Amino acid sequence: MNSRGFFCAFMLMCAGAAHADLIAAQKAYAAEEYPRALELFREIAEIGNVTAQENVAAMYVDGQGVARDNILGYAWAVIARENGGNAAMQNIIDQIAPHLNDAAQARVALITGEFGAAALQERLLPNPPRGLTKQSADYCRFTRPSNPDDFHPSNARNISGTALVEGMVLPDGRVHHAFVRYSVPAGVFENAARANTLSSGFAPRRVDGVAVPCALLFKIKFVSKDSHAQVTSDSAYAKARSLAEAGDPIGQAAYGLMKFAGAGTDANGELPRDWLLKSAQAGVPYAQYVVGIDLMGQNQPRFESETAKGLKWLRMAATAGQSDAAFALANYTLNHESDATSNPMVFAWLEGAAKDGHRDGTLFLAALLAAGPDAAHRDPKRALELMDKIAPLVDFEPTSFEVRATAHANLGDFKTAQREQQRAMKDARKLGWDVAPLEARMARFETGQPWNGFLFLEWPALESPH
Repeated sequence: MNSRGFFCAFMLMCAGAAHADLIAAQKAYAAEEYPRALELFREIAEIGNVTAQENVAAMYVDGQGVARDNILGYAWAVIARENGGNAAMQNIIDQIAPHLNDAAQARVALITGEFGAAALQERLLPNPPRGLTKQSADYCRFTRPSNPDDFHPSNARNISGTALVEGMVLPDGRVHHAFVRYSVPAGVFENAARANTLSSGFAPRRVDGVAVPCALLFKIKFVSKDSHAQVTSDSAYAKARSLAEAGDPIGQAAYGLMKFAGAGTDANGELPRDWLLKSAQAGVPYAQYVVGIDLMGQNQPRFESETAKGLKWLRMAATAGQSDAAFALANYTLNHESDATSNPMVFAWLEGAAKDGHRDGTLFLAALLAAGPDAAHRDPKRALELMDKIAPLVDFEPTSFEVRATAHANLGDFKTAQREQQRAMKDARKLGWDVAPLEARMARFETGQPWNGFLFLEWPALESPH
């Protein structure tokens, strides 16, 4: 993929429904649509974008798009200045500060207390990264990693890339469903990473000698043997870096993702998440998703506050129509709320993701429609229609055939249900799975009984690699 192709793909990936972002706000201001510009600037100012904070301060002081309000202008100038804002903010502060009475100071305190640096850190910003704790010998780990070269897509032999994968290692030493958080470049290596993970062997975690599920988060690198691929990577990386340093929000997201993937040749110590956070604060939905899902990965008790922050970023992205975020919210809810399979928001998130062609969103929606615990939401006929749409993307997973089997069973076609279940069991055995649960479902189909429940669970990663 050449540098132009990378950015075209990334622009499409970042597209979403109408939402507040820095570029839209700047366009509205340039068109002298001041009320709209102020609304857009204010929305991203509240999540820490310093350029928006500067503009909000100036527009309140100048009365652009709003009645002039020096107190609010001063408050936002204080917030922008502590966030690295320019010298014009200090001029506003110096001019207005001598004229603030007690009532004005109280108004200022309300704004800075809600949107200032300390409040933003507590509400949204990632805490400084910590070193990973040393894992004990009984922690789950790779024992037989599959070779990514064996799964490199045939139509992408001249492309190198990286995927960030999470999955739960079950007591049988296998991951039954792999989640790709994100992949660079997007849309190339996701399924290869899933297939690589399902084919790998692991040692499950043991507690008092008993194997228990354990989550892993890891990178899979796909390396092209084409010498031209690195030149292309360096070119795209240089372009992304130039745009990012110039303050372009999409360039910042691209640069952060390429740094995550290990592209480029510089080693300046910057973290990928620093640039992704800048992009998220500028209103780019995909960057908000990445920041949110990475925070969600830090779900050990000591990171509880980070999970809450992650959910807020995911909701922002999902509201803007970002399908990865919608799926992540549905998946999290399914794993943390006992009545989630009856939650209308879960279905709304999955429907939105499926409408956008999201692979896992469609698969999970089909599983719930096929045999979900809540009979009121079942629609096995539609489940089969959804599975037909994504068949090329999911048919290497045994559970995809179980979705079809449970749907046919709920339609009363137990002969077809058994045939689909046999395919699931055959593929599961090849992957080394414990097939006892699959055999139990087959036994029901053989006696003319459907099976109902939820076939998929997300198991969030215990550590973040960033």
